[in-house]
Amino acid sequence: MLDWGGNIEAYGIKSLRRNQPVGQQVFFLNDFLPLKHGSLYFPCVKPSAQFSTDIHIFHTDDGDWTLLLDATEEELRQKRLQQKGNEVRLLRKELERMLEGVNKDSQKDETGTSPIIMFRELGEFRDVAVLFADIDKFTTYSETESPEVMLKTLNYFLDAMVRTITDGAGVLDKIIGDAVMGIFGLTPTTDTAADLAVKAGIKMQVNIAELNILRRSTGQSTFNISIGIASGPVAVGMIGAPYRKTISAIGSAVNIAAGLQKQACPCEILIDSATLQNIREDRSCFSKTHKFTNKHESLTAYSYKAPL
Repeated sequence: MLDWGGNIEAYGIKSLRRNQPVGQQVFFLNDFLPLKHGSLYFPCVKPSAQFSTDIHIFHTDDGDWTLLLDATEEELRQKRLQQKGNEVRLLRKELERMLEGVNKDSQKDETGTSPIIMFRELGEFRDVAVLFADIDKFTTYSETESPEVMLKTLNYFLDAMVRTITDGAGVLDKIIGDAVMGIFGLTPTTDTAADLAVKAGIKMQVNIAELNILRRSTGQSTFNISIGIASGPVAVGMIGAPYRKTISAIGSAVNIAAGLQKQACPCEILIDSATLQNIREDRSCFSKTHKFTNKHESLTAYSYKAPL
């Protein structure tokens, strides 16, 4: 350890003595050295309250080796991901209850008013990202198969599409035949609405590709999907009859996303400029593509093509 360097004091190691058994000097190596067989790996060991380390112990012809890697940032990242996942699951359950028209006495803020009830009754403008996804050539397929087979197949693909939306902190707006519409940005997260929608779109293409591999191996029909995503302010609220209401969004972003989906090829995602500008992560997977016309307005669309 002394010869190879590194900030060993950060790992809680302060006074190493040469030619003395290291297992007796470093508390977390005690009883593990000399190594009796194979190799050992201990993730996120905490030699101090503020520090974590990954410990790798392995044997070579030169003797036993110990590799210490700073894992503090990785541990914090994992904790943040776990916390975010817990928040998404709680929000998802809350939204499911809301969509079923129940939970009128849900969590209240300091004023004693439920923010979800306020949102449901009054509606409001929100900056969101809207995603449309459609199964290519499914209408033609439905005309050649029995209703039982067709509906079973449709549900397989819709399940993969809908789960991707809800798992990605989105809200399912509606299912329209073999197409789905999702809204991102209605639930509080650290990601932008555009990031959430794009991640969900790419994940949806991956899920469909994996589903196709399984179906192809058993001789079943396979399908690809096309996706359109647009961002901007929309009016969001609960619509429907008193006994059956659901979340819906109305605005230009909805129309643009639907139009982009219609122009997208199978396995392709088309996004508008507003979505591209609000992506915080890597934008390089999107290439500039053709002009898109929405209500006589010429817009630029950007394309991502998933591997076939």
